[in-house]
Amino acid sequence: MTHQAHITAHAKSITQGSTMTKRRKTTDTRGPLQRLHDREAADTIQSTISVITIEQRAKGTYHGERRITNNHDPVARWGAAGSLTEAQKATIRYVRTLWELSGLQQPLTANYGHVVSGGGCTERRAALEIDARKILHRCQDYVTQAQWSVFENVCRWGQPAGVAGEILTRGSARSADIRAHQVVCDVADIVAKKERL
Repeated sequence: MTHQAHITAHAKSITQGSTMTKRRKTTDTRGPLQRLHDREAADTIQSTISVITIEQRAKGTYHGERRITNNHDPVARWGAAGSLTEAQKATIRYVRTLWELSGLQQPLTANYGHVVSGGGCTERRAALEIDARKILHRCQDYVTQAQWSVFENVCRWGQPAGVAGEILTRGSARSADIRAHQVVCDVADIVAKKERL
């Protein structure tokens, strides 16, 4: 059977309603970046279409007319809601950079796509790592261990504020959330003042 005859036979079976034809699986030819871009665009469109209810506003998932999609990260949620000052945000970014430079990052899941670069000056990298660890230890000494633990769990590991705040509060999850926010703000202010940021 020639290719043209095969196409003609296939077209006839479709028009005659034959159930003998198989559906081919469609494969997604988009790359991971394109899928991410498409998903973010769909979220943006959905957030402008959705009607914002009173309950959603009360939960804090909306700031003005903008939907906060990264509700799992307390620092991002507080920053979007305006609960953190610019100095506090800058201090948190500073400490996050120190954690990254110190080599103390421990991902929760395996990262098989991680590429370790062989280029660059290893002495400079080692000096940066040592300096970052010294600064981190100095920052830890500014506050109590419990405060630093809450700050690290929220800002570094993205632990929900209600869970992280339970170390200091034995009340409801809401009071633990408020307490964690207060501790993160206090630690950020203290570190900014002592480190003269």
